[in-house]
Amino acid sequence: VKDVDTFLADLPEEDTSPIPVDWLIDSVTRGATLSRCSDETATISLNNGLIRRAFRLSPNGATVAFDNLLTDQAILRGISPEARMTVDGTSLDVGGLEGQPEFGYLRREWVDQMTSPPDALQLMDVESGETRAPFPWRRCRHDGERPWPSPGVRLSMRYGSPTSPVEATIHYEMYDAVPVMVKWLEITNVSDGPIRLDRFSVEVLAVVDYESCVEGQKGWPYPTLHVESDYAFHGMTAASADVTTRWLPDPRYTSQVNYRLESPLLLETSLPAGPDVEI
Repeated sequence: VKDVDTFLADLPEEDTSPIPVDWLIDSVTRGATLSRCSDETATISLNNGLIRRAFRLSPNGATVAFDNLLTDQAILRGISPEARMTVDGTSLDVGGLEGQPEFGYLRREWVDQMTSPPDALQLMDVESGETRAPFPWRRCRHDGERPWPSPGVRLSMRYGSPTSPVEATIHYEMYDAVPVMVKWLEITNVSDGPIRLDRFSVEVLAVVDYESCVEGQKGWPYPTLHVESDYAFHGMTAASADVTTRWLPDPRYTSQVNYRLESPLLLETSLPAGPDVEI
């Protein structure tokens, strides 16, 4: 575990060269890396040559880029909290930056002028390492000696506040040779008594327009982001078992084509209810 300045100083510079092969057909030899972005201050990235997610570490932790490197497309159009939670009836944002003047797109120079929300949990320290096995894997004869856990890189960012009863650690993993990453949230009670975790959202992403529609419609096409959760059950398909992926309107995006500002362009991953548990 390191403070932000020490962590940045120890990182290599990011390799931004493209991968010249089709990852579905050919072997991708470049692994996932955690690097320092060469053209920005206090910005790091997880990058495996297929996808890239960049984080600003100061004045607070926030995702400032999420890119599909296969198609050279930006996924992110706005900065949001890294997570949200409600503790004892009080809403808390985890990380994030404020002051973005327009939410239809995100310019790099805006990020330098943005500030940390005073009521949000603040980035305290950062740590990285190898990926972790989410569960034991009992090998079978046909598994081909596959490595476990899946090889890649992990990034962990701890947030807190002197006035908050909780600390939140957000873990990210990006894997080698496949455009997949994992994110999970760890919540710690640092107060002298019990607290109640009412709700939480482990992901909040303001994504680029997939379709511009002036009026409402019966079915919206969503961006090509596939989201899965271990909170999935009682479904004959992945789609029917998915109860945590929510595509919501983003009221910050006031310049959108839809008159009522109802375009579902805010991806939020949360439980359908609760958990409403004491910690």
